[in-house]
Amino acid sequence: MLNLHVTKAFDQFQNGLKLLMAHEKSQAEKMVMNKKKILIVSTISQTIRSFLIPHIHFFEDKDYEVSIATHDSELLIDNNLKKIKKYEIPFQRKVLHFKNFVALKNMKRIMQQGNFDLVYLHTPVASAITRMALIFLKKRPRII
Repeated sequence: MLNLHVTKAFDQFQNGLKLLMAHEKSQAEKMVMNKKKILIVSTISQTIRSFLIPHIHFFEDKDYEVSIATHDSELLIDNNLKKIKKYEIPFQRKVLHFKNFVALKNMKRIMQQGNFDLVYLHTPVASAITRMALIFLKKRPRII
């Protein structure tokens, strides 16, 4: 009789533990889902390497999911930037270059799929193209 009560109590304990673990897992998933996203945009990666690494670390410390859009993102290979999502956009420094129209199309797609909360813009051409891409969004992110 005592053994039956102990077994029942143990089963109830296990069920409660499973429910608690499932609840904690769903809470962790919600935290990941609620993580704010920022996109840092620059025409060339040299700007990011020279000036924006401290900004990237600041946003990571504030629990932002950081992404970078630049012309030559493979130059951003760095041990500190491995977990950052990088987008290769064919920005050109000449304003009316054909590839800037391709860049506008790519930025529009990235903005629609990314659901960014903030967009951090640098360099004039990339800023103008990104602002034009934002026109097509229903829910626009905040621009810094």
